[in-house]
Amino acid sequence: MVILAQYSKSFNIFAFLKQDRKQAGFTLIELLVASIVLVILSAILFISLNAANRRLDLDSAVQYLVSNIRLMQGKSLSPDSLNSSGVYGLYFTLDKNNEYILFEDRNNPPSYPLNDHYDENNFELIKKIVLPKNVAFSIFQTNIPELNPRSFSVVYKAPIPTVRINQNDSISYIDLVVTKSVGDVIFSKTVRIETSNNIEIR
Repeated sequence: MVILAQYSKSFNIFAFLKQDRKQAGFTLIELLVASIVLVILSAILFISLNAANRRLDLDSAVQYLVSNIRLMQGKSLSPDSLNSSGVYGLYFTLDKNNEYILFEDRNNPPSYPLNDHYDENNFELIKKIVLPKNVAFSIFQTNIPELNPRSFSVVYKAPIPTVRINQNDSISYIDLVVTKSVGDVIFSKTVRIETSNNIEIR
């Protein structure tokens, strides 16, 4: 009887340990739920990274545009500008909305580009900037809506430098809306150029 009792007690201990081992592990349903959660989190992370990459070209294009505007401002104050008309500028047109031009006007007196015309024979082309793929200018807006142009130039002339937009003193600023299309999704940023020499990214 003593041996049987000890055997029964030993059996119960093994059963208890076996039950604990079973409770300490993961069931098939728990593993399945954990796998689903990991897949969902991975998908969210992938979407977030993809959206950030899509905006990267737009952000870099806008930053490069602002740096080129500052470059033209600086050139109008450089010693080289004293040997010419001292006029530097940028030319934009919606007819070629994926590029813009940096130019120098060596004519004296200067003859700025007109609203919808840029004559390469009369202006020295410094550089043509091509925007990244799927990045483009979508619209140009001024403080006077009826003067919103399809083409325009921003001109900087020493010694201030004086800023003129399309040779129109009534225009105090112009907004360049830059967009990037990815399928049906459109990302956009706005660069505002003011005649007070201020530049803003919105």
